[in-house]
Amino acid sequence: MNKEQTLNLIAVLIAFFSVPATISGIGTLGPDIGASFDIALVEIQWIFTIFLLCSAGLTVPAGTLAMDLGKFRVFGAGALLIGAASVLSALSSNYATLLIARGIAGCGAAALLATGPPILAAMTTGAARNRAFSWFGTAIGAGLALGPLLAATISTAFGWYAVFWGQAALFLTAGVLMASISKADATPSTPRKFHAIDAVVYFLALVGFFYLVIEGPSAGLGDLTVRIAGSVAALGFAQILITRWRRPSRTHLLSAPFWAWTVSAVFPSFSFFVFLLYMPTYLFVVQGVATVSIGWIMTALTIPMVIFPMVTSPLLNRGVRASTIFSVSALLILAGMVGFLTTVTPEAPRCIVVMLGLIGAGTGMLFSLTDAQALSEVGDSEVTRAASLINTMRLGSEAAASAAFGSVLWLSAMQWAKHAQTDANQLAGDVGVSRMLSQLLAGALKVPSELNALAAEAFHAAFSDTIAVMLLISGITVAATYALWLVGAVRDKQRHSIHDKTDSVVTK
Repeated sequence: MNKEQTLNLIAVLIAFFSVPATISGIGTLGPDIGASFDIALVEIQWIFTIFLLCSAGLTVPAGTLAMDLGKFRVFGAGALLIGAASVLSALSSNYATLLIARGIAGCGAAALLATGPPILAAMTTGAARNRAFSWFGTAIGAGLALGPLLAATISTAFGWYAVFWGQAALFLTAGVLMASISKADATPSTPRKFHAIDAVVYFLALVGFFYLVIEGPSAGLGDLTVRIAGSVAALGFAQILITRWRRPSRTHLLSAPFWAWTVSAVFPSFSFFVFLLYMPTYLFVVQGVATVSIGWIMTALTIPMVIFPMVTSPLLNRGVRASTIFSVSALLILAGMVGFLTTVTPEAPRCIVVMLGLIGAGTGMLFSLTDAQALSEVGDSEVTRAASLINTMRLGSEAAASAAFGSVLWLSAMQWAKHAQTDANQLAGDVGVSRMLSQLLAGALKVPSELNALAAEAFHAAFSDTIAVMLLISGITVAATYALWLVGAVRDKQRHSIHDKTDSVVTK
């Protein structure tokens, strides 16, 4: 790599360390933010959710805009925007301002997610690309792993506002660095692809859909706001399909192997991500683990995310097939989930560390693999659009997984209470259980101290049932990945067969 490519890589790595650190670290600030603004736990959850929704809803439009303006310019603008939003978060004097700032930050993150991988793909090839994406996966893993620890440490020492000042420094550095070294970023000469109305409709439809998924189970489908959100989502997606059908397409259809790798990017949302969000509460409620010890136990899940992305590049460069590495990572993740269901009980918690380590190792290998392999399946003109689709599905599936986990957990706990052979009435009427579940769904790590052993048993049973559902969804995503690879292989064989027949006719 030359000097400019190295600086580009540094800018991308800074940004892709900071975005996951923002996602994983913001949860630790919830109690302090709630105390500062005197807000309920559900409102605290929206500080996290609005960032995720804006990121998922605008990643595809941001990628389309980058095809018009250039990916380096859009990346720089996105980094500066999220940096400015972090400053606004640090200066927020009320909940409404903080919520707006987090939404703006999500818009900036969408630009980074849409353009970061294409920048790496554009400036590297072969072994260098594998190494770059290994560092890329390591940066993401380090952000996820260190985000909660850094946020908790800084917040304890200087207050939660200081965390946003730190984020602002990182994002502004990445933005200035990219803007200063990418002056030659040429605007593509192709016709404009960005349609503002389509972007707005798409964003509203996606936000409506995620609101339906997140709020529907708790508020009920009869709730007026939930119905409005569902209607907006249905009408918006219908309008997009109709418009796409009528408008001549200037882009090529993406291949089955690309979609296989894109589906594989959804896999960690229903495995690693839900353990990252909900395992601390499980350890506190069921195992009675102290807060400090919880942090150390969770490193079994997060530390492999820093180490194992660097394993992928040497394996690829030595000729190991990407599909083989995916199979190994999938087996590690699924084994960790199955092991949790079969070996972990309230009386035998020691296996948790091993199972979390398996899930973290598999996910670490996968994080440095999916983006590079998916982008290698598309042409240079489609890289930005492809990266936008990957990250939209990744972020969207994380929001959906979080909502689905909370809903299934609630329903399973209530069913367990209803059909328990002993003390069912006591459990169903226990106010502490309801408070605990409500706080869990709101993303809080603190639960009422008066919970008894019966509540812990109910929580373990419900948690295990929910992990079983996540395991089923994870298995479906893995099967879908292999099915799409098979479709791609069949199509390649058919194309080669047609090509051979054509050559034979021409020869004759």
